[in-house]
Amino acid sequence: MKEFFRIKDWWGSKAALLMGMVYLFTLWFSIPFNKFIWLALLSITTISGFASLGYLFNDLFDIKKDALTSKRNFIAGKSFLPVLFYFFVAFAFLIFPWKFLPFNFISVLLIAAELLLFLIYAAPPFRLKEKGFAGILTDALYAHALPVALAAYTFALAADKNISTIPFLLLFLWQMLSGIRNILTHQFEDRQQDAASKTKTFVASFTAAQFYGVVKYCIAFELIACICFFISLSISNQAMAVCVGVIFALTASAIYLFGTGGVQKMLESKWKYFPNNVFEKWIPATILLLLSFTDIRFFALLLLHIAAFNHKVYLELLHHVLLPSRGGLRDSLVQIRIGIRRFFSFIINRLIYYSFLLFGVDLKKEDSSALNYLKKQRKHK
Repeated sequence: MKEFFRIKDWWGSKAALLMGMVYLFTLWFSIPFNKFIWLALLSITTISGFASLGYLFNDLFDIKKDALTSKRNFIAGKSFLPVLFYFFVAFAFLIFPWKFLPFNFISVLLIAAELLLFLIYAAPPFRLKEKGFAGILTDALYAHALPVALAAYTFALAADKNISTIPFLLLFLWQMLSGIRNILTHQFEDRQQDAASKTKTFVASFTAAQFYGVVKYCIAFELIACICFFISLSISNQAMAVCVGVIFALTASAIYLFGTGGVQKMLESKWKYFPNNVFEKWIPATILLLLSFTDIRFFALLLLHIAAFNHKVYLELLHHVLLPSRGGLRDSLVQIRIGIRRFFSFIINRLIYYSFLLFGVDLKKEDSSALNYLKKQRKHK
């Protein structure tokens, strides 16, 4: 079933980002651990429903286009009832948590807007994904800005607190810029397939140089908006300043690695979605560490989060650190044992030597060990 919901396409990115936002809002609104756990479970459930439904809509209305390029489409060839069932399951995951999550009229409007954007983005006659920049804005809204806004508003309701206007607007701007950069990159990577299927996208007319230039400015403004957001939060919660430091450190790393080659070099490397790695991996881990200082149980959650969204960290630790170090540890123990043996051997030999000196025997002058010297004396007798 997981292939129909395309879990691999969104679990390590959108779900990881939104769960990172859940941790952020927990710290922002000072939500205690016991209440957080309940909110987190409900959040990951509705996140899964939203993401699955979005991909189902795209696959449903892209069947003909995908067939032209042999692109894998998980709904293609399926009969009506199974497809209807998958839509029902996704919608159930989406809507069921709201039986327990706090909501009001604004929440309902945000959820309705999200579902409407799913439809008009992919379905004709609207099909905004082929309407130039309107498609870019729609994707950024439904994939990033609106889900984060809904999550922030929900956690504020759960904490019975108001959201400050400036941080909220900076958060929304940050997510819009992040969404724009991601869909631009996605369209640029799919431009050959889109051309073959006669799908008109905003990036289709871009040259490579134009695309790299646009993405460079998107990254710059996205980082500025993100940093300003965390700075605005750090005014009332100084712990948030740690996130600013993490963002600066990882940005400096990117500049160091790709400063000479520019954005093009970066987009051709494993960092091609930077700064997604910052927001999907490092910031969630940082916030969970900060939360651990308020309740140590959040540290256990950090280990669980890494296993769920970035389990490669554990695999790399196993293969590149623990297993190689096992042989190194064994060699080190052998060397330590040899060293201890030599040390005690030296001490014992010194004791024997000076003991013989007390009886007027210098084993060095005799050029003999204590045992050989005693054997010689026995023979003489």
